Amino acid sequence: MSDASAAVASVAVAGDAWFQALVDLCPDTIFVICDGYHVYANARGLRLLGARTIADLQDRPAIEFLHPDYRDPGAARMRSLTADGEAMQYVEEKLIRLDGRVVDTEAAGTLWEFEGRPAALIVTREITERKQAEAELAAAQQRFRAAFRNAPAGMAILDANGSVTEANPALEALLAEPADSILGRPYWQWIDETDRQAARSAFRALADETIDSIRGDLRVRRSDGTEAWIHACVAALADNGSFVAHLSDVTVARNQAAQLKDLAMTDALTGMANRRRLEEELQTALNAGPAQVALLDLDDFKGVNDRLGHGVGDQLLSVLAGRLSCALGQEALAARMGGDEFAVMMPGACDAAADLTVSRLAETLRTPVRVGEYELLVNASIGVADSTGTMDPYEVLRRADVAMYVAKESGDRYLRYREEYDSASDEQARLGAELRTALDAGQFRVYYQPVVELPNGRFRAVEALVRWEHPTRGLVAPDQFIPTAERNGLIVELGTWVLRTACAQAARWIAELGDLAPDRVSVNVSARQLNQPGFAHVVTAALTETGLSAERLIVEVTETAVFNGRRAVQTLDELRTLGVRIALDDFGTGHSSLGLLQTVPVDILKVDKSFVSNITMAGRHAVIATALIQVADGLGLTAVAEGVETAEQAAELHRLGYRLAQGYHFGRPGPNLALDLAGPH
Repeated sequence: MSDASAAVASVAVAGDAWFQALVDLCPDTIFVICDGYHVYANARGLRLLGARTIADLQDRPAIEFLHPDYRDPGAARMRSLTADGEAMQYVEEKLIRLDGRVVDTEAAGTLWEFEGRPAALIVTREITERKQAEAELAAAQQRFRAAFRNAPAGMAILDANGSVTEANPALEALLAEPADSILGRPYWQWIDETDRQAARSAFRALADETIDSIRGDLRVRRSDGTEAWIHACVAALADNGSFVAHLSDVTVARNQAAQLKDLAMTDALTGMANRRRLEEELQTALNAGPAQVALLDLDDFKGVNDRLGHGVGDQLLSVLAGRLSCALGQEALAARMGGDEFAVMMPGACDAAADLTVSRLAETLRTPVRVGEYELLVNASIGVADSTGTMDPYEVLRRADVAMYVAKESGDRYLRYREEYDSASDEQARLGAELRTALDAGQFRVYYQPVVELPNGRFRAVEALVRWEHPTRGLVAPDQFIPTAERNGLIVELGTWVLRTACAQAARWIAELGDLAPDRVSVNVSARQLNQPGFAHVVTAALTETGLSAERLIVEVTETAVFNGRRAVQTLDELRTLGVRIALDDFGTGHSSLGLLQTVPVDILKVDKSFVSNITMAGRHAVIATALIQVADGLGLTAVAEGVETAEQAAELHRLGYRLAQGYHFGRPGPNLALDLAGPH
């Protein structure tokens, strides 16, 4: 056996002068094997086998560096190469290093001459990382296939034309068709005709990489003729030109949403449209053209309730609602706005037509109403406003409201809005200035109301509520100053103060009471705060300053605050990342309640008190309350019933599945919350 220097010299002569430079610079591993032993290895070859010099490799036959599983075919290839001159194409092999570690390689060889004897020149590349990647890819594909087959939702693999190439059993069940009749057909073939063209266009945009994915609810027609709603999500599958479609049956959820929307858009007492529906319909009308609104407020309705009872008052409202609806044309919409206030929306009406309608309504109300043994004569103050100069439904309603109150104060039957009626806005400016002073002078207080566990009444959390201790007017409720603070922007500064104060109080309770302290403190946050840049940093600063952990804080927002508010939703995502829990307040009364649950990071649903007040009686409110706890449980959310005022309501809520509640029955808001820490109420 020649020494290493002799081997190198011989190889260099055999391969001409440039060979030595080539092998030294070659990025591949090069071996020369003669008479069954390594006689040469470049630097990469030595590193591959864990050797320092060629001598380290020459104490064993080269075949022993092959993994046992590869030795027989390796020996056969070596014989064919050296005896018959048959070149060895690239093959995958496993080599065993001197340290015993196994590496994956691919090698090719050709006949060579070494010191006049036939030898093999072997070029090798290590592919260990590639093999590991291939194994991981194969495992991932296997997991994908298993998930694909066993997924509870329908799944399909689509080709570049949108045709189904694979379908899982859940998709067969969803479409009521066997796989062999599904394969080869474009997936939009099952989509209802009204949505089919949009689905095809969306897929073309996805295939052209104009969009990243397709998401949305679509109607499909099953082979048995039935209709279903699906939530479709289609996205590219790796880079192989295929796509994966995930199709979930959302028929039940859509039907429940439609039922809830119908219930939520209807006044439970009269069956008329409610405020929410009128506001939405008014916005639609304004988008199409001008509109007029009349607001009607019954005179001395409180006296009817006080003298004759609420039962008579409710019957009176129902009769009047029917009269109003019958007196209107098909285009107009009548709604009960709440209490004894009604509204009529007249899309496209001119002043003369609207005034004529209002006169007819006023005459209708003049006819006495018989309720049981009573014959009641009802008058109403009516304010009328048009949409001149605005597309805002709330501005049109505000104008009608202003005109109505002027009519009530002046004794007129009805009045049309005029700008001079807005002198009341001066009062708002004065209130705004007082709020600034109150904030600077420290006139605001934070009250706390308990959130308790049903049925035992143990305190679980508290909600922080702001109150204004006015030096002359006494305690001012938030509904009298919060709207003004929202309009002039002071709500941001006031909200920050409430947040810090509540966090500090919660931290003190934890320090003083330990495990007996309320688990969490809930703070209301306005739409203006959520849309303020850096609000998440404000919350972080408050938590840091007070030492309260993020998990102890709940941020309460209304549905209106996050409806169509991308910045607001982004802020909630940031707060959620911090560990702060998010509560959706007054749930069921705002815009698109169920739709918000798909986009807003929510942990807690606070069911509005309007659905709780009549919970012990059969009717719409009980149906809605039941549906809402089912929605919360189905989505893994915590439900809190608000406005609980009686033990009967608490018991019924517990029977329906509610485990947390809040209301005067358990405790009124107060500045120094007396926690009953020893046990239930």
